[in-house]
This record gives sequence, structure tokens and C-alpha cells, in this order.
Amino acid sequence: ISGAGSQVNILGNFGTAIIGSDTGANTVGSAAASLTINDGGLLDVQSRVPGESEVYFGLGLGDATVEISNGGMLTTDGTVFVSAANPDTGNDLQTAVLTIDTTGVAIDANQVVVGERGEIRGSGTIEADVINNGGTITPGFSPGVININGEYIHNSGMLVVEIAGTATGLFDQIIASDGISFLGGEIEFLITEDLGGVIPDLDFFVAPTVEFGDDFLSNPLAFSFSGVGTRGLGVMFTADGEFQVVAVPEPASLFLLCIGLVGLGLRARRRPTTN
Repeated sequence: ISGAGSQVNILGNFGTAIIGSDTGANTVGSAAASLTINDGGLLDVQSRVPGESEVYFGLGLGDATVEISNGGMLTTDGTVFVSAANPDTGNDLQTAVLTIDTTGVAIDANQVVVGERGEIRGSGTIEADVINNGGTITPGFSPGVININGEYIHNSGMLVVEIAGTATGLFDQIIASDGISFLGGEIEFLITEDLGGVIPDLDFFVAPTVEFGDDFLSNPLAFSFSGVGTRGLGVMFTADGEFQVVAVPEPASLFLLCIGLVGLGLRARRRPTTN
């Protein structure tokens, strides 16, 4: 769907569009399928029952590759699902990838749900709540920003944050107008430039509130590091509930640090006090 004025409109009692699944009305492909919306093109999916329309990118019967770029846009009054998981088929080989690459709004919906073997990558604006339920979200193109005019909820799955430097524009960001919640899953920091083992307090996540779930025993949030210069890096939570990427001492250094702290403690105990 390409070019200003080019558009596809789907309207039904429960308006539905499926890309990369079984054949049928309003469906693109029975195996691997692709859809490109660019240069001002528009895909509009609406329901006569307000809020009930559904757009599926992948349903486990074939790979789905969708690109929204250069002023292209998807609008719907319901939910966009990005997932290749299909419990009816048991097939776990397919993927569903949505790439956004536009300076404006790429998706205008009630919510966007990323499920198993689904991925959103790129830079642009999503006018909807975004929920990660087992998929992968990768902001930017080495690196970049995903703007969410809504809430970002990370229940499970992976969020990949690329760091190519410490200046603004050199690391990935998620900016969410209504808050960010991490309730489980994993955050991977992909470091592409050697930062000397030191990462300052960078604004990876920008929102009025950034919350981390307190039920880590039943649904833990994991952190991982890949790329260059990642040895000895870890995550430290601060008293106000935020986190920082820090250098973790090597075992030998940690042992010496502990010995030093014990020595300071003994010295403090022997020091006389005056009133």
C-alpha cells in the first residue's frame, strides 16, 4: 500500500485483517507473507462494534513480515497482535516481524500486543498501549527510539537495548507518555562500542513513572549483557526503585574490598568518641 491517497479499508461487524495465516477474506498469504505500507499509504481496519476490530501479523502458519515506513500508517479501533504462536497448529518455527521506520505515527490503535515469536523493531510512534507478552522489542536502527503515546507493559519476553555510546542518540530509548511497567521477562543490553566497563546513568526508559514489579519470585525480571566490554557489568537497584548499570568487582577485587570494609569497621569500633 504505497503512495499518498493509497489506502485499504476493512469494515465489518468485527473487522479483522490477518497477514501470514490461513487463507480467507481479508487475509494475505497462507504461508510466508509480507505487507508494506509506505509513502503515505494507509491500512484502516474498523469494526461496527466499537473497539472490537483485530489485526493479526502472523498466526503460526507462515512467517509474517510487515513494514510501515516513510509516512505509512495502520489505523484500527481495536487491537494489533504481533505473534507467530498458534496453539491450534503446535508449529513453533514461524516468526512475525513488524518494522516501523517513520518520523510520524506508524500505528494508531487501542493496544498492540507482542506475543511469542513476534517482534517489533525500528523507530517511530505508536498511538496505543504496547504490551509485551513473550515477544521481542528492539527499538531503533543502531540505535533509535520508539515513542508510545500510551503505556508500555513488559509482562514477559525480551527487550533489547542497544548502547553505542553515552551521548543522546547513541543508545536505544522507549518513551511512554502513560508510564512503563516491567513485570517479568528480560532486558538485554547490547553494547556495540567498548565503553571501558563504565556506563553512566542513561535514560533508557522515559515516562512519568517507571515501575518494576515486586513479585520477583513468581515472575522474575532478568538482565543480560552482550557485545563488547560487557565483562563485569551488572544491574543495581536504587532505593527509589530505579536501576543503574554498574561495574561489578571481579572476585579477587571483591574479596579485597570486603577485607577493606572489615578493616574500616574494626578501626571505627576502636576509635574513641567524644561528646
